[in-house]
Amino acid sequence: MTIPLNIHHDRHALVHPAIADPIEANPLAWVTSRAGEVSIATPLPLVGDYDSEGRLTALIGHFALANRQVAALRAEPRAVVLFSGPHAYV
Repeated sequence: MTIPLNIHHDRHALVHPAIADPIEANPLAWVTSRAGEVSIATPLPLVGDYDSEGRLTALIGHFALANRQVAALRAEPRAVVLFSGPHAYV
């Protein structure tokens, strides 16, 4: 079972293509948060959700329900999302 992850930000800000394009091209992100004094990070593919005017309204993905970060985010619903560039396996 999974739970949805919707990350919202300032809905009035337009997202510049220099930010939106890399998110769309490289959707794997690290979602980092805190569980008390401990940092937790989970790699998740995220998809940007845009309104009709091109504003990013949410990043959508999902966690496995058994992931301990789920409880941490329910207790403190704040996270930092880190996207990286292109990657490959060697």
